[in-house]
Amino acid sequence: MIKMLFGLLFIAMGAALGFAFIEDRGYVLFVWHNTSVEMSLVFAVILSVTALVSVFIVLEILLGVLGLRALLKRWLMLRRYQQSQRYFSQGMAMSAIDNHAAAEKLFVRSAQTATEPLSAYLAAVQAAQAQQAVQRAEDYLNLINDKKHHLTVHITRVELWLATGQWEAAAARLKSIYPHYKKERVISQLLLE
Repeated sequence: MIKMLFGLLFIAMGAALGFAFIEDRGYVLFVWHNTSVEMSLVFAVILSVTALVSVFIVLEILLGVLGLRALLKRWLMLRRYQQSQRYFSQGMAMSAIDNHAAAEKLFVRSAQTATEPLSAYLAAVQAAQAQQAVQRAEDYLNLINDKKHHLTVHITRVELWLATGQWEAAAARLKSIYPHYKKERVISQLLLE
């Protein structure tokens, strides 16, 4: 429905421009040094659109046929990985000097640019916990929604609850995940606590 409305809008605009060109064709004058080119406005618009389409076609051919698209994609991924690593390293340095607020921000930036954000979010949880910001730590744990790290998120959440004195919630969570992960020693140790 919206596409149809946009189509009708463009047709109406085209018709209005067409009537405007019929009444007054106008002209375009290009002057550069001692050379000048004069043409009608309609021809200048057609020439501009043709040039723009030609540039897109040439770019598409270069990117597709010569493999530049794959090179560009690889370069962007490498740049993003390096950026993520730099933020994580800076966050670790800030955490080492007990500047947990700056460390948390850097860890979150690292997680946002990383392809595998688990370690950065876990570090952000620890930085938030060091600032007594339990809700932010919980929010970071909620951002880790990968099924293969399900146990890690549960254990980290339980340890966060134990550190903040939420014993009942920690015990309930441990009892609910214990049947699924009986072989994990850390769950038994946390249940003993």
